Order: sequence, then C-alpha cells, then structure tokens
Amino acid sequence: MYWVENTHPPIISQETFDKVQAEIARRKELGARANSSLNVTAFTSMIECGLCGKKYRRSGKRQ
Repeated sequence: MYWVENTHPPIISQETFDKVQAEIARRKELGARANSSLNVTAFTSMIECGLCGKKYRRSGKRQ
C-alpha cells in the first residue's frame, strides 16, 4: 500500500475536520443519555456485562 499526499484537493478544510472530530469526541464523552433523540432507558450505559464488558442497551426485539 502506498501513501501519497496532496494528490487531490480537500473536500473540507482542515479546520472544519478538526472541529468535527472535537465534537464527535465531546458527544462520545457525554454518552447516549446526552442525546434526547436516542431511545435510552435509565440503565443505558450504566450497566456492564461481567463477561465481555459491553454496556447494556435496550433491544427492540420481542423474544
């Protein structure tokens, strides 16, 4: 694989890219409960699986 720089004009500026990356990091740090449009419960991101370490999340499936 090769890495070649400056072969194409950028679609967005570096400044815009950096701002978006900072916003993504900010939202990730706040977690799912900070976004009111997500369907979360009182236990979202608060309970971890003891085996795999993944966070609890609500499933819409009826089992």
